[in-house]
Amino acid sequence: MDLFAGGAAADRRRDEAGADAASLEELRRRRRLHLRRRQLSQRVCARCGEGFSLLFNRRLECADCALGVCRHCAEWNPQRDVWRCCACKEER
Repeated sequence: MDLFAGGAAADRRRDEAGADAASLEELRRRRRLHLRRRQLSQRVCARCGEGFSLLFNRRLECADCALGVCRHCAEWNPQRDVWRCCACKEER
């Protein structure tokens, strides 16, 4: 009986270690995705995909998610004196 109980505990530890490794890999995947999205938002709007220019479609940074958005996809918040993208505005 003791061998069986030890085997079950070892299986449980192995399952927990596997779950930890899977969750760690998921966190790494999400981090890579977030970094890629931030890099892409340097050139195009993170919400609509429109490219930025110096004169007509300037890049604005959302105060909440820190992604680059265009003026059409952002809204000025005069109380906080910041720009906020439409997605973050709807969350609040």
